[in-house]
Amino acid sequence: MKGFQPGNKIGAKGRPKKIKSQVKDWIQEHPYAVAELMQALYEAGIEGDTESAKYVIDRIKGKPTAHTDITSDGEALGVGVVTRINELMAVRRRELGIGYKMLSGGEDATIKEEDAS
Repeated sequence: MKGFQPGNKIGAKGRPKKIKSQVKDWIQEHPYAVAELMQALYEAGIEGDTESAKYVIDRIKGKPTAHTDITSDGEALGVGVVTRINELMAVRRRELGIGYKMLSGGEDATIKEEDAS
């Protein structure tokens, strides 16, 4: 079983903090340690450690954007194919009992929230 089940006595402190919030707290308590770590990674990157160099660059410049080309045998998918995909996805989401989002509006498309019912 995952997580805390009803009736689980977890003590007066409540649910333990998630790792992400623990890291944020630690960073706030030790601001210079982060700068020292980045400096060490930078120096390792300069000395040839490609993983360190990549990490520093990703943090400074941001990771490159991944682009996805939706084509069929090199040809762009037509509106009918995209519409059919949306319809099939909507049917499956209804079967699962979850809401869905559908794209509509052509070039200036907007996403609208739909009810699963």
